[in-house]
Amino acid sequence: MEIGQLITLVHVAELGSLNKASERLHIVQPALSRQIRLLERELGVQLFERHGRGMVPTGAGTQVVARAVRIMQEIGQIRADMARERTALSGEVVIGLSPNVAELLIVPLARRLASQHPSVKLKFATAYAGSIQEWLQTGDVDLAVIYEQNKVTTIKYQPLLREPVSVIMSPVLLPPGTNSISFRTLSNWPLILPSERHSLRGIIERIASEHGVELQTRYEVDDFNAVRDLVSAGLGVALLPAAGFDLEAGTLTALPLHDPTIIRLVALASSIMRPLTATGAAVAQAVVDEVRTLVADGVWAAELMLE
Repeated sequence: MEIGQLITLVHVAELGSLNKASERLHIVQPALSRQIRLLERELGVQLFERHGRGMVPTGAGTQVVARAVRIMQEIGQIRADMARERTALSGEVVIGLSPNVAELLIVPLARRLASQHPSVKLKFATAYAGSIQEWLQTGDVDLAVIYEQNKVTTIKYQPLLREPVSVIMSPVLLPPGTNSISFRTLSNWPLILPSERHSLRGIIERIASEHGVELQTRYEVDDFNAVRDLVSAGLGVALLPAAGFDLEAGTLTALPLHDPTIIRLVALASSIMRPLTATGAAVAQAVVDEVRTLVADGVWAAELMLE
C-alpha cells in the first residue's frame, strides 16, 4: 500500500470522478485508475461503485477513505513538525478571503503581522468560498477565512463568527421609521444579488421559494466594489453581511433582515492534507486575534464562536 494510492483514493471519493481528481492532482487518469485497482486488489474489496455519473465509495470504501484521511493528516503533521524544527517565523503565507471579509480584514491583519512577525510575507487571494476551498485542496492557498458552505472531508474548519445577512441600501431609499426589513417584503425592492455561483444566492432563492416571495433582481454582480457603488447610487439594495461596508460615511445603511433571518457562519479553514507550518500557524493565530479585536471594537457586527 503506497501513500500515493491513499491520496488518490481520498480525492476520487471527494470529487466522485477520476477525471476531476486527475485535473486536481495533475496526474493522468489512467495512472489514477491503476492506483485504485491495485489498492482494491491488495485489500480484496471493491472500493467504488462505478456508473455513468462517476464513482461512489462502497461501504468498505467509505471505511478506507476515513482511515486514509487520518493517515494523510498524520503524515502532513510530521512534515509540519519537522519544518518548525528547522525554520524561523519567516516566508510567505497565502490567505484566501471572501470579498467582503477581505475589505474588513486585510489592513488590520497586515498591521498586526507587520508588528508581530515582520519577516513573514503575506499574499492575499480573494474569491468565493467554493473557489477558495478548491485552492486549499490544490495547495494554492495555505489558509482561508470564508463563509461555510458545503463542507469537504479534506478541509479543517474552525468556526469564527455567526454573522447576519443585512439589507444594505442608500438612505435615500429608506422609508421613514423603518428599522428592519421583512424577507417577505423583498419583492417590493430592486435587488442587487450575486451570481448563481455564489452560495448566498442559492440560500436567498431557496428561502424565497419556501415563503412564496418573488424576487425582483435588478442587477447581478459579484464584484464587491461594484455592489457598493450601485447601492450608494440608490440603484438597488443588496443582501449581504454588513462587514466591509463603510456605514459611518452616511452614504449606506444596513438594516436587519427578519421573518426569516439569514445567518452565515464564518470559519478559518485549512487543508488537513497540508498542515500549517509554524509560520502559517502564527498567521492563523493572528487572524483569530484580529477577529476578536474587530468584534470587541464593534467594527465587525457578528457573534463570536471562539472559546
